[in-house]
Amino acid sequence: MPTPPLAGGTAGPAALRPLIDTVLTALHDGAALRNGPLPAGGPDTVTPRTRTATHPLIPDHGTGPHHALRALVTALAEGAADP
Repeated sequence: MPTPPLAGGTAGPAALRPLIDTVLTALHDGAALRNGPLPAGGPDTVTPRTRTATHPLIPDHGTGPHHALRALVTALAEGAADP
């Protein structure tokens, strides 16, 4: 069985680069949605919104690595305090 490219080797960085771009875009989008240093509404608003964005945690059918990563990182960045 071949080793997946993200497991390392010379193909690892090339396989990882598109995912890093996805994360950076999602961080930008989440911060824009947050629209300030703290998410509006506090934990009572952020908690259900984050649960909705990450449900189900393990779906029956995947959405692909870029869509899943973007949805998760966007939700987390939107609900996080801006360091």
